[in-house]
Amino acid sequence: MKVIKFILGSALGAILILVAIGFFLPSNWRVERSIIIKAPPEKIYPYIANIKTGWPQWNSFDKEDSNIQFTYTGPEGGEGASRSWTSEKVGSGVQRITKANIHSGIDFEVSTEGAGFVVYGSINMEPHPEGTKVTWRDTGNMGANPIYKIMGYLMDSMLGKNLQKSLEQLKGKVEAEAP
Repeated sequence: MKVIKFILGSALGAILILVAIGFFLPSNWRVERSIIIKAPPEKIYPYIANIKTGWPQWNSFDKEDSNIQFTYTGPEGGEGASRSWTSEKVGSGVQRITKANIHSGIDFEVSTEGAGFVVYGSINMEPHPEGTKVTWRDTGNMGANPIYKIMGYLMDSMLGKNLQKSLEQLKGKVEAEAP
């Protein structure tokens, strides 16, 4: 009986410590990855600005569930292009391009059902001696909830690999096509 009380007391103590730490963590989070692509922005832009035919060719998220169902609204690409998805594995949500420029990149928003927060993303392009530096940045705000703030603290480890893998696939697609 003493062992059970000790285990339960220790577990409760650990949970309380985590919640207390969560109160002191920042609400805002940011994940960023970059890659150099040996091509001008004009060759990269169709892949990042077209969420119907461009994104599925390189974005790892699109491949996480083979049964994912996408619905598209608005223009096929650029500002106002939007897609929603339903998936038993990754959940449901909406992505919308809010700003697009063939030379500098795109801004977008992603909201997921049930999570209650919005991811603000951008894929920026800037000149680089070897081609174009492409930077994917996702940011968000977890609010005051200490558990969500802990999740925000872990966001880099949760999203970073996916962003890097996606950028590497984008690089492969663009450079394979570039003359």
